[in-house]
Amino acid sequence: MFNSLFNKSDESKRAKIEKIYQSQRSSFPGIQEITPEELKEMKSSENLTIVDTRTAEEQQVSMIPGAITVEQFETHPEQHKGNKIVAYCTIGVRSGMFVKSLEQSDWDTYNLTGAILGWTHVDGDLASEEGPTTRVHIHGPGMKLTAEGYEPVW
Repeated sequence: MFNSLFNKSDESKRAKIEKIYQSQRSSFPGIQEITPEELKEMKSSENLTIVDTRTAEEQQVSMIPGAITVEQFETHPEQHKGNKIVAYCTIGVRSGMFVKSLEQSDWDTYNLTGAILGWTHVDGDLASEEGPTTRVHIHGPGMKLTAEGYEPVW
């Protein structure tokens, strides 16, 4: 019974993440998207570049392992040619805008729906400079939408 309460809580959080993300979709129409489940399945692919579009302060708390910053991507774009580019932020709006900004180029770009918050709901790994972590930067108490077992910080 106790576990089912957590599942209901997580289900409710996932629904809220989806609702917020969908409410912003008109800001970046026509882009390709990828779900956290799909990213988790393909994460070991050699032809994948994950770009974290959040601020340095947010990235210091945690990132998806192997992700690079927008600055790293823009400094050496040739290293990522031919790769599938997956961008993420906190919920998917900033990364959606980033993907939209690349749409006139030859990049194969995708926005991670639900972004890092959605990633926590598929038990996705996170890392900080100190190593593996369960901490996730959010924008305040109203965004406490991480899955159980993850620690939202702001």
